[in-house]
Amino acid sequence: MNYKVLFGILILIVFGVSTLAENVTSEAFIVKSQLLKAKEDMKKMIEDGFNVVRYNDTLLIAETEFNSKYYLEVARNETQNYTKVKNLINELSNLKSLAYRTKDELETLKSTIDELSEINITPVLESYEKARADFYSERYEIALKEIEDTYKVISEQQSIQTKLKLFYEITSRTLENFIKTYWKEILITIAIIIILSFISYKRIKVYLLKKKLENLYIRRNSVRNLIANVQRDYFEKGKIDEGTYNIKVRKYGEIIRDINRQIPLIKEELEEIERKIKREQKEIKNKKR
Repeated sequence: MNYKVLFGILILIVFGVSTLAENVTSEAFIVKSQLLKAKEDMKKMIEDGFNVVRYNDTLLIAETEFNSKYYLEVARNETQNYTKVKNLINELSNLKSLAYRTKDELETLKSTIDELSEINITPVLESYEKARADFYSERYEIALKEIEDTYKVISEQQSIQTKLKLFYEITSRTLENFIKTYWKEILITIAIIIILSFISYKRIKVYLLKKKLENLYIRRNSVRNLIANVQRDYFEKGKIDEGTYNIKVRKYGEIIRDINRQIPLIKEELEEIERKIKREQKEIKNKKR
């Protein structure tokens, strides 16, 4: 008798599960699998050292919205609209990409800062720490802007250092010797000094452009080293999965393409300024004659 009862219950369970499965649309199954993937992504982000409060909050909202829709679909056999859930899943995907991109940009910036010399590095580090704090607070959009601002601070500090060097060279050698030699030709001297001031400005600009090129080369080499590390972690050590590997390689590739786009533009501007300097130097020589 007991076996018959158990057999009947088993039939009812199987029949019930089959009926529930028929009440669920394929869209619901797809969205559910995407949510499971999002949870796995969060676990991976935690393993990689990311804070996930923002990600987790968004994921909880998506799961709550899905569960309510899923219940109505199963219990009442009513087809539900999962658009809001899918939008939240897309937001999670974008947030994950933004997090890894910001991390990569921070690593590249740190490598650039480590290569700096002969400038006041204090304001650079202050700007970098702001970007780092925003990253750990999951304010990735703000962190990326702070990273860009840090590169601007680096250029400003290099400009200040360059002006100081040129001022010393001009005042201690060129200007002093020039005045001693041509003190009788005061009017010509004034004209030449004016021209020299323009040349000095252009020389500063040439120096800054060269430093910018140098920083771009350093940054590109740093990113290439990061790509090599990622390749070792994936192909040799197996530390990362294929999805993370593809994301990192793609993001690093975007950074390198952006650098490669900037380099020829700076070279072209540099060549144009150097041509102008040569023309002005020729004019000075003609005036001396």
